[in-house]
Amino acid sequence: MSSSINNTPHSLPTIIQGTEPLADSALSEFSKELREQNIVINGYWDWFQTTTIPLTITEGVKKTLSALSIEIPTISLFGCQCGAKTKDSEGNIIPLTLIPELIPLVKGRRVNITFDSDISPKAKQAVTKGIRRLAIAISKAGGQPHIVVWDAELGKGLDDLIVNQGADYAKTVINSAVSFAQWENKNLTSISHLVDQNVNQRYLDIEIPENAQLIGIKSAKKTGKTQLLAKIAGLAEEGVPILVPLHRQQLAKELGRRLGIEYRTELTKAGRQLGYSLCVDSLHPHANPPFKPNNWSGAILMLDEADQVIWHALNSPTCKFNRVPMLETFKELVQNVIEGGGKIFLSDADLSPLAIEYMEKLIGHPVKRWIVENHYNPNLQKRILYHFESPEMLLKQIFEAIERGEKIIIHTAAQRAKSQWSTINLEKLIKKLFKHLNLNILRIDGESSTEPSHPADGVMGNLNAVLRLYDIVITSPVLETGVSIDVKHFDGVYCFAGGVQTVEAVCQTIERVRDDVPRYLYVKKTSSTRIGNGATDHRGLLKSQKKVFTTNLNLLAQSDTLAALDGEHPEHLSTWVKKCCLVNLGYRHYREFILSKLAEEGYDIINYTPEDVEKDKSAKEEIKGLVKDNQEENYNQENQSISAQKNPSDAELNELKDKKKKSKEDRHRLRKGDLCRRYATEDISPEMVKKDDEGWFGKLTLHYYLTTGKPFLKERDKKKVEQLTKNSPGKGFTPDVNKALLSAQIMAIERINFKQFFDPSKVFTHENLREWFELICQSINRQQIKEYLNMGIHLEEDTPIGFVQRSLRSLFGIQLTCIGQRRVNGKRIREYKMMSLNPDERMSIFARWFERDSAGCHTPPINTIEQGVCA
Repeated sequence: MSSSINNTPHSLPTIIQGTEPLADSALSEFSKELREQNIVINGYWDWFQTTTIPLTITEGVKKTLSALSIEIPTISLFGCQCGAKTKDSEGNIIPLTLIPELIPLVKGRRVNITFDSDISPKAKQAVTKGIRRLAIAISKAGGQPHIVVWDAELGKGLDDLIVNQGADYAKTVINSAVSFAQWENKNLTSISHLVDQNVNQRYLDIEIPENAQLIGIKSAKKTGKTQLLAKIAGLAEEGVPILVPLHRQQLAKELGRRLGIEYRTELTKAGRQLGYSLCVDSLHPHANPPFKPNNWSGAILMLDEADQVIWHALNSPTCKFNRVPMLETFKELVQNVIEGGGKIFLSDADLSPLAIEYMEKLIGHPVKRWIVENHYNPNLQKRILYHFESPEMLLKQIFEAIERGEKIIIHTAAQRAKSQWSTINLEKLIKKLFKHLNLNILRIDGESSTEPSHPADGVMGNLNAVLRLYDIVITSPVLETGVSIDVKHFDGVYCFAGGVQTVEAVCQTIERVRDDVPRYLYVKKTSSTRIGNGATDHRGLLKSQKKVFTTNLNLLAQSDTLAALDGEHPEHLSTWVKKCCLVNLGYRHYREFILSKLAEEGYDIINYTPEDVEKDKSAKEEIKGLVKDNQEENYNQENQSISAQKNPSDAELNELKDKKKKSKEDRHRLRKGDLCRRYATEDISPEMVKKDDEGWFGKLTLHYYLTTGKPFLKERDKKKVEQLTKNSPGKGFTPDVNKALLSAQIMAIERINFKQFFDPSKVFTHENLREWFELICQSINRQQIKEYLNMGIHLEEDTPIGFVQRSLRSLFGIQLTCIGQRRVNGKRIREYKMMSLNPDERMSIFARWFERDSAGCHTPPINTIEQGVCA
């Protein structure tokens, strides 16, 4: 076979003279079936394109011939960087594209990329780059790239693997290839290249080198990581203070208790000498009391759940107003610890190279690093997980368990009545359906755990004693990480993974119960959640974030007065974009990644299959109706309660916000106060509460500042910058600034001429929009739409009208109306126009906003409200 394809044009591969027997061999297992179907084969590749057999791609002729000899259809490239190109025949730069010769062979087919398994870091880096480049190009061409991996000790190339291990083993390896997405995820999360010591211990018992200052511990859940940290924390009694920042207050208190130290706001005189735990949100000089990094020279800094703590610091909205001073203080703290001879511990079941590299960049100079990875798997052959294709079938299983009298714990990602599968809705539904059983049910979520007199108030510090008192526990992600449920009480663990939590968080969640009882899981196939613009290429996302930041500042004429934090401390933004891409990759392949990770962690995964399909289908529809009715009833009650609340004064509103513990009425009154100020009215209807939950405010805001409120846009964005930088004058964290400002988005909307669709006199069709659509589909315009508006254009799927409708709904919550159709040359043409820019009475809100902005604007507006827009 012509097994050497480079980036020069030539015809499809052909049989190399003298290798016909190999081609015959590769055809042998299929030829009988083909003969029976009277299919005439004119050539190997003509025949190959009539099949769905996977294609294997290697580098080098010898490897291809070896694969052919064991009946694997294979093509080779001249090298790992071939097969895809970024320049056309005239040398012009083009988007990454598969070479034409491969396109007909990969489209609609699984493609196994089987490059060398190298040992040297330099060669590994080149191969990794080549795999990624080829896999992306194959995906663009409609193929399904899979990556073949094996231990380099078994053989460097595919030919070596065949010779050393035999044909059957090589076939098994190729057939076990992982999807490109899984390979990419593994490549970004593996720390094998950083590990100094590999162990296989049921409970960690390691000697840490005395001279190590940055220590990383990767070990599965239930292998004694916390006990090891507690042992190290014992050093505090010898005068070495311990600092333990975590991403949630309750977790910080619980871990502090297990380590023998107190929480920051509950310190006794003796406790001050030992150190303390705290929420990372308070790690800055504006906290109460102020955090002083200079006090921690030579201390021990422990980051348990290290990846989550770092991600919270970089991305959580709870930190945005103090993010810059917090990150600067964190860096100063890290440097003070190291310069004073102290140690930093990073502990996590999912410890990633990102966390390790981030800490090294914060330190700023080489120190003795020591990383240990414990490969012991405590779940192996002990845990069964039943996977359900729908949440209704999982709920049916829960109902059956309740009827059997089993004690169960239910994890779900949502807590409010807005979500069908929230803690509140599940609790009320189960109470309603099983009222006759007098069940003891405990709901633990962010609201109940801070609600005075609720049974969940204060439960985090006494979980194992409290949980045994209940038949059913329903919990949100407050029990996602950092807690250990050791009590042997539950008969099953149930989890609804609807796409809100990250892949790692879901896997952590179902591990909170340590007992080896069965797990039952529903996980959504893909998640609609995205971070940033949803990118999975960190280089592109980094460039995009910087570009949008610069554009915003230029439009505000503030480029000389506000600097990006990453200009002075680039490690923060570079880590943020890499983690974003990793999280987005998981969201795109949600079910695949979660089930794969759980399988790696030792779970025996069994897909639920009903005995009676029709009966199961009927039960699913019945449960779907029950869940929907329950959610609507509870959500309507909540919205009516919020609507009926009295609008609090500004002083009352601030008091409500500052309260650590809030009653249900407090929360509803706080929401009412926020909505009154948001929509500039005290008349907040239940329907407005619902629409606000659905993102109505963001869409109205964009519409307003594009049209009626355009004179106030610059003033609005300047105020946002002032709010974000109040505690860090002259500095902003790029993602926070980009998320808060609208100037760059408005500019992009105007440049692609979206306002044309607001004109009620214009009629649009696929045909009269084609030229406009072709223009925005050009590579540079598509890229800007993605960068500024977080929207993609699907070249093979989108039509002009389809893209317009999707964009109008997404950006503004409006759409064109089909007003009829006509025939032109026998072809049916549908016509669309904007019938109303005021489908939801938004113009009355715009008028109030305009009045508010006119009163508060430093420069009076030139124009009044646009009558055409408000019509």
